[in-house]
Amino acid sequence: MKIDCEVIHDLLPLYVDNLTSKESNKLVNTHLMECEKCNQLHSEMAQDLNISSQIEAELPEEMEHKLIKRIKKKRILSFGSLIIIFSLVGFVIGAYALYSNYAVIKAVEPIELTDTNRNVQENPAKEILLKSSSWKQYKVDNKTFSPGYYDITALEGAVEIGSVHLKEGDQYLGAQFYSNNLISVEGSGIAKLTPAKFKTETLENGVYTISNESVVYKVGDEIQPGSYKIKVISNNDVDFYVFASVSNSNLSQVRNSLDIKSSKEYTLTVKEGEVLQLLNWSSGNTDFTITLSKI
Repeated sequence: MKIDCEVIHDLLPLYVDNLTSKESNKLVNTHLMECEKCNQLHSEMAQDLNISSQIEAELPEEMEHKLIKRIKKKRILSFGSLIIIFSLVGFVIGAYALYSNYAVIKAVEPIELTDTNRNVQENPAKEILLKSSSWKQYKVDNKTFSPGYYDITALEGAVEIGSVHLKEGDQYLGAQFYSNNLISVEGSGIAKLTPAKFKTETLENGVYTISNESVVYKVGDEIQPGSYKIKVISNNDVDFYVFASVSNSNLSQVRNSLDIKSSKEYTLTVKEGEVLQLLNWSSGNTDFTITLSKI
């Protein structure tokens, strides 16, 4: 379904404080990946948050373990000394977090994503591996993580990126990430992001068949324009949830959308230059096939 920017603006304060439901998170995540303006607003809100949990899991935690080890070894430090030491550790954590809030969250100058660079030659994307984490977010900082159009493959375990679930071997083709996006990788595994290949799908006997992939297609380039009967079939009797949408070329306006939770057929019409998204929003390790039968 189409989500207006005004609705996202109302949800963002709760979203950044982790107070929204899982379904709301999926809607917000998808919209932020598609709307550069709302993504920028989200980045500004995130800038005001304390990311000390991330920092604490890195340098300060190691320092704390070393201090405790020394305390146990010498066995002569008083309780008052412990208070002083942990106060110092807390000071280091706070100081480092303040620095990192400026260094990590500070917005970078956006690199624009348009139709002109939605191709293999001009796509600014660069290969990167992302590990799942319950606390860490990856920022599209134009350096270690470049904006662009990506093909994503789950190398190990199962991961969830932008509400799209991928078990080992599954792919998410044509995902786009803007500068200053904050990307969460949930689950337990590793995802490999490579510059999108924008492959043209083969229409066999009037049918496109997609197996265990979430896809973002440019109509006229990757698939043919026209009307299609769309059907999703689960191959392992696990509940599935596929989100389908038809948008303009920059994904800023959704013309039509479907929530597919059963194997019945739906009809979608896509026009030259539009973008068709078929995203696996299932919560478990699904095994499914999507068919697009041209009418």
